[in-house]
Amino acid sequence: LSSLSPHRDERFKYLAEALRQSDYDIIGLQEVWLIKNYEALKVALKAVFPHSHYFYSGKIGSGKCIFSRFPIVATSFTAYTLSGYPYALNHGDWLGKKGVGFCKIDVNGTILNVYVTHIHAEYNRDNDVYLPHRVTEIVQLSQLIRFTAGNSPVILIGDLNFEPEDIGYRFITTSLDLKDAWLEAGDGVMLYTRNNIDYSDSLNTNSFTPANEIEKRIDYILYSGDHLKSQACQVTLGRIPDAAFNYSDHEGVEATFQLNARRLRQRQDMAGRFYHSYAVATCQ
Repeated sequence: LSSLSPHRDERFKYLAEALRQSDYDIIGLQEVWLIKNYEALKVALKAVFPHSHYFYSGKIGSGKCIFSRFPIVATSFTAYTLSGYPYALNHGDWLGKKGVGFCKIDVNGTILNVYVTHIHAEYNRDNDVYLPHRVTEIVQLSQLIRFTAGNSPVILIGDLNFEPEDIGYRFITTSLDLKDAWLEAGDGVMLYTRNNIDYSDSLNTNSFTPANEIEKRIDYILYSGDHLKSQACQVTLGRIPDAAFNYSDHEGVEATFQLNARRLRQRQDMAGRFYHSYAVATCQ
């Protein structure tokens, strides 16, 4: 992987510095394939993001990790049942064993359920031989969120590899009533449309993709919960300042949320008392 990823070590150093200087509270990353790169980020960000977790999976690692200013009180990883073909070495999705990482994060006494995922790539939109795998992964993801969310707000971070008009995006948002932070509070950077769907840039300026490649929106921050509201959302971490290359072949997405923690804790406490009373009554 190190030989296939240009300027990898340099880009991770720049990324660590950008994140260290940011005002983010929670960061979800994908395609951090090498453990040594995660460990380097962990050391560089320790003073600002003292809590982090890497989700191990497959032959080369899931590539997914979370950094947080707030305590991570529980973690789990669920590998998707279908995740590419072992003989498709040129694609590599099977080697990484796609899945979803899940963290419960304690934000000053309020629990947030944060999920980070990376759905199987499309590769060929006109002949998507992996579509059954990709749809199955989305269905499995939605079921996992439904069974683990409880009464806590949900934030889903990741590369879904589905565009907004595609079945995968429509299924995950409608089945779980997830809101798209960009649609709720996007900053208007998207300058052109295709099939009435807005995309991130009118011109492709990413140093790692062909200049004539059409930009598309496949990276998302989705959320749910009556007490969580997106206030701003924008594209970030594009071209590295004073460098000839980008941080990644994908721009980052950042969102700012307002959390009504007091009302949410009251709701969670009430749910906890109800569950406790019900359990005692059943035991009797």
